[in-house]
Amino acid sequence: MGSRLRSGLWAAKTDSSVDQVVLQIGRTYRTREAHEQLQAICVKLSNPELAERAFGENHVASIMAKERNGWKPTPVSLLRGARSRRPLELDE
Repeated sequence: MGSRLRSGLWAAKTDSSVDQVVLQIGRTYRTREAHEQLQAICVKLSNPELAERAFGENHVASIMAKERNGWKPTPVSLLRGARSRRPLELDE
């Protein structure tokens, strides 16, 4: 469960404590307990390095799915083309 703190900081809370904070510069600070728990999840998934890249257990699953499926961002040219097209006209 994330919540926005002052000045653009984001925090992950469990119960009533803050386990992780994302700083404005994009770096994540997390407690040792939260980091060890995330590392344990990543080790179970056979990729311990993901603990350094992921914010939480759902993010680990998302990263792994994208890598496994060869996900690539949608090209900007394709997105621009979709916006400029007219809606289909249906014959009535």
